[in-house]
Amino acid sequence: MQADPPEAPYPHVAQPRLRGPVRELARFGGRPNLGAGLRAAVATVVPMAAAAALDIPGATWLGLAGFVVAIADKGGAYRTRARIMGALTLATALAGVLGGLASGRPALSIPLIFAWALGGALLRAFGAGPGSIGTSSTITFIISLSAPAAGLDAALGRGGFLLIGGALAMALSLFLWPIRAYRPARVALAACYRALAGYADAVATGAPRDFGGFRGALEAARDTLAQTRRGRPGESGRGERLLMLAEAADRTFAATTALGGVADAEPVDDAEAAAQERARATAAAAARLARELADAVERERTPGPPPTFPEQGGGDESLLARLTASLRREAMRAWEAAAGVESGKPVRLPESPPAPSPAIGEVLRENLTFRSVTLRHALRVGVTAAAATALAHYLGVQRGYWVTLTALIVLQPSAGATWVKGLQRIGGTMAGGIAAAAIGALVHDPHALLAIIFVLACATASMLQVNYAVYSALLTPTFVLLAETSAPDRHLPMIRIANTLIGGALALAAARLLWPAPERLAFRGRLAEALRACGAYLRVAARRYAGAATRAEADAARRNTGLAVLNAEESLQVVLWEGRRGHAPEAGMAALAYLRRLGEAANALAYAPAGPGGAAPEVVAFGDTAAHALDGLAAVSEELADAVALEEIHPPSTPDAAVNQRLAITADVITALERVLARGMREIGESRGEADG
Repeated sequence: MQADPPEAPYPHVAQPRLRGPVRELARFGGRPNLGAGLRAAVATVVPMAAAAALDIPGATWLGLAGFVVAIADKGGAYRTRARIMGALTLATALAGVLGGLASGRPALSIPLIFAWALGGALLRAFGAGPGSIGTSSTITFIISLSAPAAGLDAALGRGGFLLIGGALAMALSLFLWPIRAYRPARVALAACYRALAGYADAVATGAPRDFGGFRGALEAARDTLAQTRRGRPGESGRGERLLMLAEAADRTFAATTALGGVADAEPVDDAEAAAQERARATAAAAARLARELADAVERERTPGPPPTFPEQGGGDESLLARLTASLRREAMRAWEAAAGVESGKPVRLPESPPAPSPAIGEVLRENLTFRSVTLRHALRVGVTAAAATALAHYLGVQRGYWVTLTALIVLQPSAGATWVKGLQRIGGTMAGGIAAAAIGALVHDPHALLAIIFVLACATASMLQVNYAVYSALLTPTFVLLAETSAPDRHLPMIRIANTLIGGALALAAARLLWPAPERLAFRGRLAEALRACGAYLRVAARRYAGAATRAEADAARRNTGLAVLNAEESLQVVLWEGRRGHAPEAGMAALAYLRRLGEAANALAYAPAGPGGAAPEVVAFGDTAAHALDGLAAVSEELADAVALEEIHPPSTPDAAVNQRLAITADVITALERVLARGMREIGESRGEADG
């Protein structure tokens, strides 16, 4: 492949090497989000206080819905947040009604909790937002099972309280008290692009250059983005755009650094002097672009069009021409990412054909196979929830719903993450149970209890993205005291501790015995599968464009690619839960983001009108070359090779401008993937080794 300008390596900072779960328990991912905590506390306690003042029953359900819906707000575009919170409100209301009707009837409640938990866990296949809806509604279902409804009217009334509580939390989050969760990451990225602009200006004017200033700003932006996204499992469109901006800044800086070498060279003739001036003009254009992107990202607006870079002489093979071409590519890539930050959706050029969106039924079909990590986890969750419910019922466990609730929360898609979360949950719950016991013994006034619940709900939501063990320690007394307001029982905290231990043991046993992944969801292997699947799809898409493959073949390849990428995303959660510092999580997230871009490019090629016969052989050859390159990168991911000599990829020219654009993107993204894998896969492998040890 054509050589890119050399990149400066990441500065390696020695970190304490704590092992697996212990390291995760000791890690704090940023500062508490006090604003989100206060908002969650208001959504929880204010409706309860109003209901108590008006002597209206059902205050606990108002507070439960308010708390669940408030902490489900992870930031982002208003429309996306409204859809997620609205769907969660409806789902919790339905769960409350069905749980109340099925309560006390094991022949009905056990199969119902199996089906609900299974369906809720399957929603992970549709993304992080639907996944949170599935988990939160299942929690509500479990809690509702613990409180039998006197009849249909009582069950419907419970659902009405849940609807009201969720609606109030939505109004608070969307209109009265919005919180911009990604603002710290946007500000940090804006500072990074301003440092990049300063460096490019120095190249353009010959002033002293602050190499460390940009590098420090980039590392700060990456750390801030990682902390921001740590409490948001899965991928979000906004987070992906910010990650792409960080990658584009790094590559632009590399090209600008090399451009400085051209600008600094002593010219020996007029041609070299002219090239030097063009290099400085190119650096000035890069500085203007960086400032525009910094302002657009910080203010969440669409940036102005990228500047026109000077045309270069000396032929396409000159260093200056290659550097300018690289900067043009990065300018368009960064512009598209910055333009999509506000909405979190991809921004396309007008001539780009929209990629087909998979239907709900198609996503489910893709995951209804035992090759799917999501399906195996959903079955594990359903069986465990049903077993916990049956155990609590037939053994007469008091407050037995805490057994099911703990098992559900502790159980994760991978054994490694389940052990981490189990240790955090059990340890945090023990500490929280002791605190709840002390509060229950000392405080008996309902108004004082509401005030304490307010403080605890605030602290709980504030710590959600900081440390899960602390979050669990705060969550326990919050829910215990919520239950205490309607059913005082001085033994409740101790019962909660015992039930938590039982539920945690069930979850750990299920992770070990029910369809475990023997390779511990090794991210390298999953990423290699995704790379090969994407390569196969590109090959089929190219043949489809040439009329040599059927629509059914393209559909099958697209589904296989989607499943492989989803499995890799699930596997990456192990790396994130292990909490390894450095750039392993960032490299993994970047690799998956690039794979999604490759999938979009393959979609555009596979579903574009058939190309003319003259261009077809070149497109087919391009697809074969791209697939071969991705197979080589898969070998790197699996550590079957330290590096591969990728064949140079030249995107062919077709009469269709949109197809040409996607072919060029494919070549660029494969080059970027090569860079990301070379930079980060060894650290990911080391993370895996520690987890397996």
